[in-house]
Parts: sequence; structure tokens; C-alpha cells
Amino acid sequence: MFLNCHSFHSLRYGTLSVEELVQQAHSLGVKELILTDINTITAIYDFKKECEKVGIKPIAGIEVRKDNRLFYIAIAKEFSGIGEVNKVLTDHNCHGGELSEIAPVFENVFIVYPIDNIPPKLKENEFIGVREEELNLLIRPEFKMLIPKMVVLYPVTFSTKKEYNLHRILRAIDNNTLLSKLAEQDVCRKSEYFKSEDLIIGAFQRYSEIIENTKKLLEACSFEFDFERVKNKQYYTKSKESDVKLLKRLAYLGLEKRYGKDHEIAKIRVEKELKVIDELNFCSYFLITWDIVRYSN
Repeated sequence: MFLNCHSFHSLRYGTLSVEELVQQAHSLGVKELILTDINTITAIYDFKKECEKVGIKPIAGIEVRKDNRLFYIAIAKEFSGIGEVNKVLTDHNCHGGELSEIAPVFENVFIVYPIDNIPPKLKENEFIGVREEELNLLIRPEFKMLIPKMVVLYPVTFSTKKEYNLHRILRAIDNNTLLSKLAEQDVCRKSEYFKSEDLIIGAFQRYSEIIENTKKLLEACSFEFDFERVKNKQYYTKSKESDVKLLKRLAYLGLEKRYGKDHEIAKIRVEKELKVIDELNFCSYFLITWDIVRYSN
């Protein structure tokens, strides 16, 4: 039932460490847990390890916010989904791209919108998250008709009153304001701490379809990652041989530019380093490759 959990990697917002978050979930018998830190995935690998220690199914996601407003929660169906959302965030953070209130088309991502940001038309992979305190709104016709696309939204941000006060301090710092001037929308709700899944299901008992939608979403997601396999790119071009050809060309271009055509000492050093590359392991290959490339700078 916990689709929207924050750790302290949600800077100036969350208060829980990954370990605390997972242990609290485990103590309540939670079997699936989704980490959705704000505009970041920095904690997902530690999160996966901690979850697997205690038998919890880890699921990775991101809460997409801008200017303190929640646009949507992106939940990866599989690992590639994280890459899809990261491209959007990278474009925003590095290239000035605008974050849209409506999620772009994703292939391997579920989207959960808050009830105050429902798009005109929901895609197949998109849902509306409903908090327990918002259930009374579902008697209204415009919301009632959308129940088949709703899931339980129960965020987790802190665990104790002391941590809630810490959260408020962090929000004041982030907004560069006084605690007394924080607006309601600037802070999380006082209900954003773990409680029994049975209690949450009990609160939604009149809306069994919402409960089932939430369970199906959790079942449809996975987070597979091999920590043993090297993920670094092995070659810059298509092969080690073509890398060497490129490096040799760049090295001689740089050599001529810096030392002229007839600098024998520099030429001998380049030839020597190129010759031994074939005998090196990947790490040494990378280091000497970098040393050679410096000739072209």
C-alpha cells in the first residue's frame, strides 16, 4: 500500500534514512515497498539491498516536483523505467527543460497523479492517488467516475513528532522563511508515517476496486539489478582495436600540435604506450588511454 515513501535523500524534505525506512516497514510486516524520493534516485541501490535483507520486494520510483508542487509520482515497472524518468529530470536540471504537470509518454513507468492534478485524459499506465482523508471527495460525480483508475496514496516522510518538527525546519530552510511563515502546502501532512496496512485497507474498505488497483500495480513492478556485473562501458568505439586506432590518430595530432613533427622523445613514448595496451586489463587500459588522449588537448 506504500507507493510514496521518502528517505532523507529527498533533500530538505525527508527525515528517514533508508535503513530506518525499510526496518519500520519490516516491523509492520510490509511485503512490497516503493521508494520515491523527490527528483532523485540516489538511494535506490541501498534501498534494494536493505529490502532484500528483510524479505521486502523493493520497487524504485521518483516523485516529480517543481517549486514545491507535486506533479506526479513515477513508478518503474522495471529497471529501464528509471532511465526514462531520469532523462526527463536530466533535461530539466542540466539543459533547462521544463517539467510538465502532465507526464510524458513512458513505456515502462506507472504514473500516479495527486487528486489536485488530474489530467484531462488518463493513459493506460496512469492512475490517480487518493489519500485516506480525501475519500469523502469520491461522492462527487466527477471523482466517482474515475474510481476505476484510482490507487491508494499513503505517503511516508517521518516517523516521530520530533522528526516531523525536523521536517518543518528543513522546509523552512528550503523556502528561506521562518517556521511561523510556512504555509500548509509547504510541509507534508501530519499523517505521513507508517501504520498497519490492515488499517489502511480498512479505511478504504468501501472502495475495494481502489485496493485491488494498488495491489495489481505493486505486483506488476520489479527492480532487478546485478551488483556483480561491471556496468562501465568497455569500449569508446565498437572494439578495443578501433579504440587504439582512434587514440593513435588523436595522439599524433596532439603530438604534432604541441611538439612539432620531429619530437622523437614524445613520439617514442606514444609508440611505447600504444604497444602495451593489448596486454593490459580494463583498468590499466583506461588509465593509459587517458594519458594518451591528453596529447591531443
